[in-house]
Amino acid sequence: MLRQLYVFSLLIFIFASCDISKNSEEKNVKWDANLTVEENVANQVVAFQNDSLFPFLDDLAKTRSVIMLGESGHEDVTTQEIKNDMVLYLAKKGGYSVAFEGYPFLTCYLLSNKEYSSLTKDWGIDAGPYKWTSSMYSGMRGYLNQNINVFGIDVYAGFYDIKAVHLMLDKYFKEFPVQIEWEKLERYYYLKFIAEPTKNSVPSLSIAAQLELVDMINIISNYTLYIIDKEGKSIDLEAILQWVRIVNTNFSCNKLYETNIDISNNPTITTLPFRNRDSQMAENIIWLTDHFPKDRFTVWLANYHGVKDISQTIYPADSLMYSIHQCAAEGVYNKLRNKLYSLAFTSLNYKGKVVNPGAFELAIAKKTGDSPYAFVDFESLRFVDGFRDKEFEAAMIKKKKGRWLYMFDGVYYIRDQNVLP
Repeated sequence: MLRQLYVFSLLIFIFASCDISKNSEEKNVKWDANLTVEENVANQVVAFQNDSLFPFLDDLAKTRSVIMLGESGHEDVTTQEIKNDMVLYLAKKGGYSVAFEGYPFLTCYLLSNKEYSSLTKDWGIDAGPYKWTSSMYSGMRGYLNQNINVFGIDVYAGFYDIKAVHLMLDKYFKEFPVQIEWEKLERYYYLKFIAEPTKNSVPSLSIAAQLELVDMINIISNYTLYIIDKEGKSIDLEAILQWVRIVNTNFSCNKLYETNIDISNNPTITTLPFRNRDSQMAENIIWLTDHFPKDRFTVWLANYHGVKDISQTIYPADSLMYSIHQCAAEGVYNKLRNKLYSLAFTSLNYKGKVVNPGAFELAIAKKTGDSPYAFVDFESLRFVDGFRDKEFEAAMIKKKKGRWLYMFDGVYYIRDQNVLP
């Protein structure tokens, strides 16, 4: 349930000194050789007593076209509540739209397009038998009702993707006829990418049917290119072509969920499909910034996908895996550079869950005492003598050592994290 955005009082200006636009010399950052790396970084913390004070976002809103908001785990309730407040704050402060990991690209694109609002007003009511699906559409409506556009950046299919394609191409059919069995296409698409037969006791799609599905999607792709040749480009047609790329990527990720393997403990099988997914998410974010050049985006995703260079740490069970992988933020950073800010979230205590904090989280707790929230700007420390190239232990993507100052631009600390049971 979305928390309401309250009018901020003058208290916010108490923290105006937290200006992340200043470089390290202006902030007089000093390295203390008597402290650990974790303690030195934690010494730069700004603590908050209120979970709705975000003065550091004021400076970001002036300069960044993409602000990524991470989370250590999707079950972290406190993080999600605070991220929701940040989304609302950035929408009000800087007119930011929001883009979600886990949300489908084309369905969200059409839902945020006012041109089609009369045709999509009932979307979400009949969105399949899955609780997460109805919850997703409910959350989207909450933002759309506050005039915040919602976009999807993931490879995962949307329940209304085929309907969206049909609606966007409909105006061309009379002058440029095409033969597509829309009902069959929608059924096959649902069975291949949405129904999850291993979990929901629905029939899986045969290889012959999958090839037919691919052929129908290719017909849509070729038809869209034909329309562009005849009528010229439009953002709707470009969105359809981007969706086709996403579908092709989804085949590699979807295959993992059809095999009943443990995707958390089989890196040799999952690394390349997961790299494909992250690379596609990066491409989708860049697509949004290219096609909505006047817009800016808050991106809601896991810490892992927000890492700008995952090779700066080591995966314990396979020391080379992170060198093979590439996270979504890396692709975005390579294009946008300092127009991107990636904010990780981390916590000290997890209620109802045993999680060992890293030395960095413990150092923040020591520095901030009873303060429930805090922020550290990594960007301003990255090239400071003493801090530069230092490894330290943190738990932002599970506890491990890494050059975290290069992996994220900043971190938001929550002392006590509520989690889903």
